[in-house]
Amino acid sequence: MKNKYVFGVLALTSISIHQALATLCPPGYYSSSGSTPGVPAPPGYYVAVSGATSPTPASPGYFVATNAAVGQTPAPAGTYCPIAGMTTNLPCPAGYYAPAASATITPAPPGFYAPAGSTTATPAGLGTYTPISGMAATIQAVPGYFVSASASSSMTPAAAGTFVAVSGSFAAQNAPAGSYCPLQGMRGSLASPAGYYAPGGGATIMPAAAGYYAPANSAAATPAGLGTYTPIAGMAAAIPAAPGYFVSSQGSSSMTPANPGTFVASAGAVTAQSAAGGMYCPMAGMQAEIASPAGYYAPAGSATITPAPAGYYTTPGSASATPAGQGTYTPIAGMSQAIPAAPGYFVNALGSSSMTPAPAGFFVSGSGQALAQPAPAGRYAPIPGMQGTIVPGDANGDGIVSQGELNAVLTNYWDSSAWVTLTNAVKLSNGTWQFGLTNATAWDFSVLVSSNLTGTNWSYLGVANPAYTFVDTNGVGGQRFYRLRWP
Repeated sequence: MKNKYVFGVLALTSISIHQALATLCPPGYYSSSGSTPGVPAPPGYYVAVSGATSPTPASPGYFVATNAAVGQTPAPAGTYCPIAGMTTNLPCPAGYYAPAASATITPAPPGFYAPAGSTTATPAGLGTYTPISGMAATIQAVPGYFVSASASSSMTPAAAGTFVAVSGSFAAQNAPAGSYCPLQGMRGSLASPAGYYAPGGGATIMPAAAGYYAPANSAAATPAGLGTYTPIAGMAAAIPAAPGYFVSSQGSSSMTPANPGTFVASAGAVTAQSAAGGMYCPMAGMQAEIASPAGYYAPAGSATITPAPAGYYTTPGSASATPAGQGTYTPIAGMSQAIPAAPGYFVNALGSSSMTPAPAGFFVSGSGQALAQPAPAGRYAPIPGMQGTIVPGDANGDGIVSQGELNAVLTNYWDSSAWVTLTNAVKLSNGTWQFGLTNATAWDFSVLVSSNLTGTNWSYLGVANPAYTFVDTNGVGGQRFYRLRWP
């Protein structure tokens, strides 16, 4: 009996509920009693169960777009529903993002951005950045700066020695060779100025060292070439060596003076030139050679001049001394020409420093003679150095044979010689006299005349010639005496 009761109760209950449900408002509808007829839930609301007495507003993050909705729709990603009871979702504004079913929007954080309708924030790409929250787009890195990683909220300035030339760069580039970047954040490199060089990728410039130079835009210093030099650092060009100086190696910071005995005539010389023969350079740094003066000589490459030794002479510009020629001599050093041997002397060898007197029995009549001449027959030279011969009997050399000198000669000579005799004395038609001499063919006699044989007043008439024939044109009238004198 008990079991039946329970069954019957249960049956009754099931039938009652079924009958009750048949009169309730269905989902999507509601009424004040919860029974039919109900009204549809308006947009923004929904009714999820039967017998509802009121609609349920869509929750924040959800919306209901239609009537009689039985549920709410979550706002799709990229949209949001900020309040309850919304009939549609709102698009996420630029700079913000919203996941699905969002009641709020989230600003894109620094380093990210969000275009309108974004479901999530997007990291800023390489070369771009977003410095603040809520940015709808990225900012390109400006020239001088770069962004090397995604999701960056800042730019990085180009380090000193590098630069960024264009916007949106994700890396800096090194300053090329010949240029430099002295500061951070540079958008271009600076050309190295003249006198300085920059190897590349540098923040500083370096002055060309002494011995080197650097034109503008140089990546390295250039050594000064042959014939040039740079005496100080930071020079833009090399200096040619001045006349008198030379530079024989590259990379020189100084020039070398020409040594004594050499010279440099023009600028930019690599070597010095030896002084030519007959020229000399007495000191260092000469730009021209000097001609050796008369009396001196200079072999090639000389720093000094040498006087011509005795027996030699030199003319200006001589490379060597010249020996005095025959008939000449140079008695001392440093003579510019030879001296002719004086009359009575001779020089028979080259390079003589003295002259030789004509020996006794010889004479030299003129200057500059190489040999002495023997005294001719009938004449003599009794001492050395005679420039002429003497007639025998003229012992004192006064050109006159005195009676005493004649007697001495006759005493020594005529005792063994033929006598000189006047012959052929003839009085001519005009009253004058003519005579000849015998045995005197080698001599010239002077004829003297007087009217008194024993007197001392004898007059000179002339030389008895030719063939010792003499005519006395004054021999007219009166007594006249003649005699001979030698010479």
